[in-house]
Amino acid sequence: MFKYIFLCSIIVAAATGLGINCRGSFYCWRGADIQNIKSYMDGLIDNNRDYNSGENIVCYRASEEETIQSGFCLFLQNTKSPVKGGRIFDLLNHLIDHGCKGCGSVPIDFPESNDPGNGILTMNYVGGTGACIGLC
Repeated sequence: MFKYIFLCSIIVAAATGLGINCRGSFYCWRGADIQNIKSYMDGLIDNNRDYNSGENIVCYRASEEETIQSGFCLFLQNTKSPVKGGRIFDLLNHLIDHGCKGCGSVPIDFPESNDPGNGILTMNYVGGTGACIGLC
C-alpha cells in the first residue's frame, strides 16, 4: 500500500506547492468523483481519529471488477503530525467549495493559510487501493 501512495505522491509532486487546487493524475478525468469520497465519509468518519501522512483515509475502485485494484483515494501527504478525522472532512469540503469535481489537494492549514508547507490532503488516482474500499 505504501508504494502506491508513494507513486501517487510522485505524480502530484508538482501540485504540492500550489496551495488549494483541483489537479491530479491523468486518470482523474476518467472517473474521479469527489462527491463519492464525501458520501463514504459523511457521518461515518470518526472526528477524533488521527490520520497520518501516506495513510489511505477513504478509497473506491475505478471499476466494479474485483480484479481491478486501481482507484481513487483520499490521503495526507507531507504532514508533520497526525490530522483528526473531523479536520479532514472540513478540508474535503473546502476542495468541493473550490470547485473540485474529481481530484485535488488542499493544505492542512487552509483556509487560514494556503501554504502547503505543513502538508496537504489529496484526492487522487492510485495504482492499488489495497483492502480499502470506502472508509479505511
